[in-house]
Amino acid sequence: MNRVNSQSTSKAGLDQLRPFVKPDDIAEHRKIAHRQVPEVPRLVNPREAAEILGRASSTLKRWRYEGVGPAYVEIEGRVSYDLSVLVDFINANTRVPSVRAYMEESREAL
Repeated sequence: MNRVNSQSTSKAGLDQLRPFVKPDDIAEHRKIAHRQVPEVPRLVNPREAAEILGRASSTLKRWRYEGVGPAYVEIEGRVSYDLSVLVDFINANTRVPSVRAYMEESREAL
């Protein structure tokens, strides 16, 4: 019996609060409730990152010291690299040969 009374009391309490809740607040709450969970980054250790980049792990260590190279994550003293950051770093540093170089290569082929 106490459960029924507490439920009816809580429903009555909600009915009393209903005039104070704005429709915009409800819509915002629904947006928040339906947000997707962000993608969890795939972290690799410096050795694996060096292998992906075709460099020595000591080069990555030097890059971290110099403040160059791909961004890294440090958690409790352990360094990791986000795989998507490594791919972005590779894409940002991909160079297209110049037109002149392309023309010289095509002349050599003839």
